[in-house]
Amino acid sequence: MKNKLLKTLTCFASISAIGSAATIISTSCNSQDQQDDYWPEDALPREVYDIDSKDHTLYGFTRNFERHYDDYKQFDTIWIPSDVKYISNYAFFDTDASASKIPTYLKKIAFAEGSNCSSIGQNAFYGCSSLTSVDFSNCKTLSTIGNYAFRNCNLISSINFSNCLELTSIGSNVFAVCSSLTSIVFPDNLSEIGIEAFDSCSSLESITLNKELRNINSCAFRDCSSLTNIEWNFTSNFNMVSIGSSAFADIATNNGKIKCTAPETHTSIDLLNWLQGKAPYTIRQGSFPTTGWEAIN
Repeated sequence: MKNKLLKTLTCFASISAIGSAATIISTSCNSQDQQDDYWPEDALPREVYDIDSKDHTLYGFTRNFERHYDDYKQFDTIWIPSDVKYISNYAFFDTDASASKIPTYLKKIAFAEGSNCSSIGQNAFYGCSSLTSVDFSNCKTLSTIGNYAFRNCNLISSINFSNCLELTSIGSNVFAVCSSLTSIVFPDNLSEIGIEAFDSCSSLESITLNKELRNINSCAFRDCSSLTNIEWNFTSNFNMVSIGSSAFADIATNNGKIKCTAPETHTSIDLLNWLQGKAPYTIRQGSFPTTGWEAIN
């Protein structure tokens, strides 16, 4: 169903009448244009969002919504309008109460087609325990995800960044302690994974790392206790610089497999031995489990 977002035009005029002739002395018009986006029936209406019309920043919910959130229980989706460029720090997190502002009946986050969102601020959705999915498929301009943005969203089951072609860095603790997360698809141009970005994602079973990745920071996948498969397809332009300390510490150590393709031979290799011979690339102490992992063909 398509809802038409109204275009409103309000004009104020001062009119001076001389005989039968009327002269408009001054006119002030305020035009408020909103894009005609598809709006799902299960999504909260635009009126509940606090959006700055000048810089297109989404600051969270309006105070009216926060006072009357029980009136919106028929909805289950936070729908980010296409004109939003930035989601502010702590947009949906109450720092005073140290709790999410998102009601428990809201389960999904999705971005409108043609999304212009380039940045999700730090702690923006921190601790939303009811959230089960975040759809990034329309986020073609997303370039930054701030620290702790989705930490402790422990019902999210999968993340797919494949359409986020501008995303080059995932911040610290962004998805840490998302304990139901089982799979991640990274974008092709990702170059850095932040400190503890996926720390304690205890249900994560496998990851496929992209060829442009340069840095995996400390504790990035630490304590991903179900992680048994890592696939990493290199090219001749292999760019890895560093794997930080404890980056993969305390992941599953029994019968784990690392599948990697070496650019020289295009065959599966022992990742650890191969990287250690590629100065100045470094694997810091404790990056991987010391036993139980091997390359697979």
